[in-house]
Amino acid sequence: MASVSRSRFTAIRSLLFLAGLGPALWLGWAALTAHLGPDPVHTIQAVTGLSTLIILFVTLAVTPIRRLSHWNAIIRLRRMIGQFAFFYATLHLLSYVVFDPSLPISL
Repeated sequence: MASVSRSRFTAIRSLLFLAGLGPALWLGWAALTAHLGPDPVHTIQAVTGLSTLIILFVTLAVTPIRRLSHWNAIIRLRRMIGQFAFFYATLHLLSYVVFDPSLPISL
């Protein structure tokens, strides 16, 4: 595959950043409009956990995608994707620490 121009790569990076923020923006919107359902804690934990897994798998898929497509510039996106996985994993852990009353360290 041909190399991607700098402006196109910046656009891809920006779209990927917005896609990474998607679950957090949805959770924020749902919390403000009371659309988290009958068990909001479960919804928060489910969304952050599932987002963590999906983004982690996308992060791990970057190298095979690079090898199959011969698009070496994609490797520069792996760190940002991995940081989103860490962000959602941290939110997932914090949702347990803050909201689960059975933990001895609940706030």
